[in-house]
Amino acid sequence: MRFSAEDRQFLHGLAQQHRISEVAVEALFVSVQQGNGSAAQFNHPDLGGMGQWMASGMIMIGDFSNHRLKATVAQVCNDIAAYLRQPPPAHATAPSEFDTMFPSTKGWWPEQFGAPNASGSQNEMHYAYFAHLKRLAMRHQSRVTLYDTADHQIQSVSQQQSTNQSLVFRSQHGSVALETLMKVGEYEV
Repeated sequence: MRFSAEDRQFLHGLAQQHRISEVAVEALFVSVQQGNGSAAQFNHPDLGGMGQWMASGMIMIGDFSNHRLKATVAQVCNDIAAYLRQPPPAHATAPSEFDTMFPSTKGWWPEQFGAPNASGSQNEMHYAYFAHLKRLAMRHQSRVTLYDTADHQIQSVSQQQSTNQSLVFRSQHGSVALETLMKVGEYEV
């Protein structure tokens, strides 16, 4: 990904402040940006391996017993999310070949839903959560399925390590299997 001069300066400052590599900060920046400033999934050795962050306060890293690194990753993600909320052009980035390597998570959900509170993907399953509408949009290949989240406030996402690779969501009520949510729509993109 190509970064603007402002982005580069911001990323360099974060790396210096938190004493982690600029490459790791860049990886987090891209992940937080793809998660619309509310979620990130990453895999970088300087960040404890595979990990997840959500603006709600949830943080998981592969090096699960390294609490100092966990706090650092959470702070860097929070700083990036705050930076991304600033009005352009402070964080405008130029399009690049990198952008075409990963399908955009924007635009596959119903336009009237607006911006999701959280979005991301696990393997080939893409999700977007819309708290204000109590809706969860799931995309697998070209099929989009919409679910009613009822009174669940989705806080994190994980993948069951089984043959069907199903996603499990965490809410204030605990674990919520996707299959338990009421399907309210389905279409092809």
